[in-house]
Order: sequence, then C-alpha cells, then structure tokens
Amino acid sequence: MGIYFTIYGYLIVMSFLDLFITRHGKFQLFMYVCFSIVIFLLVSTREMGFDYEPYRTIFNNLKSLSLSDITDPKLVYVEPLYSILNICAPGGFRSVIMIMAFLNIAFLFPFIYKYSPYPHFSLLLFAGMFMYSGMMGLIRQSLAISIALWAIVNRNNRRFWIYLIFAIGFHYSAIIVTAVKLFPQRFLKIKTYLKWLLAAVCSNLFFYNLFVMASALMPTVIAWKLNTYIAEEAGQNFGLNAAVVLRLITFSLALYYSNRIFNKFKTDGSYFFNIYFLSLIMYIAFGFLPQMSSRGAVYFHYFEILLAPMILYVTNKKLKPIIFFFYAFCSFVRHLDIVTTYSEWYIPYRSWLF
Repeated sequence: MGIYFTIYGYLIVMSFLDLFITRHGKFQLFMYVCFSIVIFLLVSTREMGFDYEPYRTIFNNLKSLSLSDITDPKLVYVEPLYSILNICAPGGFRSVIMIMAFLNIAFLFPFIYKYSPYPHFSLLLFAGMFMYSGMMGLIRQSLAISIALWAIVNRNNRRFWIYLIFAIGFHYSAIIVTAVKLFPQRFLKIKTYLKWLLAAVCSNLFFYNLFVMASALMPTVIAWKLNTYIAEEAGQNFGLNAAVVLRLITFSLALYYSNRIFNKFKTDGSYFFNIYFLSLIMYIAFGFLPQMSSRGAVYFHYFEILLAPMILYVTNKKLKPIIFFFYAFCSFVRHLDIVTTYSEWYIPYRSWLF
C-alpha cells in the first residue's frame, strides 16, 4: 500500500515545484527521467496487477506457436504485434512484461514532457487515472494509447497512419482514433459543443437497439468483442456519475479560459480541448455499453493530463492553488481506489526484484 502513496506524495511535491518554483529546467528534467526509471522498474518487474494471470495464460498459449500461425484465428485471439512479441520474446513471460513496460514509458513519458506545461502535474493525474490500471493491468490497450497519442498530434501528415497502424497492432480498439479527423483544430462556438452534448445524451437514451443491430455488420473480431460486452452488460448504463462530472468541470474550465489557452498554446490548446471534448461525447453517447464507452473514450480522456495543466498555466495566481488542490484531491481519491476497491489486484505490491 505504501508504494502507491509514496508515488503520490513524490508527485505532489514535484508538481508543486513545477507550478510555483521551477519551469522545464535541468533539475526538473533530471527528476522526470529518474521517476521514469523508477516507474519502469516497478512496472516491469511486478508479479501482480489486473489481468496479470490472464496475460500469463495468453503467453503460455502462444509461446509454442510459429509466426505463420498468427493469421489463424483459431490459434491466435489477440492482436498480431502482441502475438509476435509473445512468440519471439526471449526470457519467458517476464520479458514480455518488461518489453511492454519499456515501450509504454518510451512512448508516453516523452509525449507528456513535450506537450505539458507542468509535466510532473500531468504524471500526478496520470498515476491516479491510468498508470496502475493501464501499465499494471490492461497493458495492450495502454501501449496502444501511448502510441496513438503520437498519431493524434500528427493528424495532418502520413505519420498519423504509421502510428495508428502500429497502435492497432497491439489493440484493435485504437481504430477509434480515426474519429479525430471529424473534429477541427480550432475552438468552436459554445452552441456547437452544446448540440454535440445533446446528441450524446440522446444516443445514450435511445440508440442501444440500433447499435446492437449495427454490431452484426462489423468485422468478425470486433463484432465478437462487442457481442461479449453486450451479453455481459445488458441493462447497465452510465448516467451522471463522478467521471462525467469531473470531465464537465474540466471542459467548463477550459472553455472559460479558451482565449488564454489559445493565445498561449496556439493550435495545440484548442485541438487538445476538442479531443478531450470527444472523450466526454463518447463516454456519454455509448453509456449504454459501459466497457465500450470507457475503453473507447479513454484514448481521448488522456488529454485531461495535458488540458488540466494548461488551465493551471493560464489561470490567475489566486485560483491556481485552488484548482491545483482540486485535481490533486481527485488523484488522491483514485489512488485510494487502488488500495480499497481494487486491492485484490494491487495489494500487496510484489516484484521478483525484492
């Protein structure tokens, strides 16, 4: 338990230094790299976490196959690049975990450092929202998201498709990233955002049956996954919950400061805002299928860890501490979930190093 709150405490201190004392200096970069190394060691040597044993089962099923078998759906039921890794990785299952951890951090942490005005504050948000459930749980989708983020910021050149194909190779859900092509890179009128929100609410309430029929027309692998979700979650629905409220708060704050964000961060600020808004739309619109809603929207939800620091960067000195501690509290609650709601997967932390 102590390890999670040690990470939280360290990131609180470093976030405070980022916001009020240092700015992208050598000391900040050094500490950022050191933290990255520590997280790599914790994630790559673990022997616990959500889906740890199912991933070991996947490895045991794939390790004896040849590369020519990856096109046979009767033998291989996960994405091709992850299958290749399991077949070719030296050193057994531990090496698969280590390679996935390295790739996750190698793609994600430089991205955060490049695009966030407060990198450690972004990591504070990331740790509570995605690090444990992703890097120490849903490792395929976590890596796909880390790669897809680079696709999103390269939407106007062919690198978008290179990154996207690479991401899909680890998790098919990354195809959802093509949705960014629908949204402009500039701020829209408020009434346009409200119309999208209204459409999302209507979808949540009335389009379940239409979606079930449409799923039958999708590619076999995707249809199989969706039918699994439909069977497991019949009658469930996301309504106005804490996740929606937090996204609405972040959306509202960013919209209020939209002119300042645009003036300071130019294209990135407005574009990241629209991508984050897309996560809110998807989360609400597909709320009738909770797993699809959360797993699809998460590709765009990651932009909260960039948008919240942008809000802090442009707000006035009086409000900055209030907004900072609001998000820090949200991160604390999410850390608390790790040691309570999800304790069976994360408590105690176990590593083959110690």
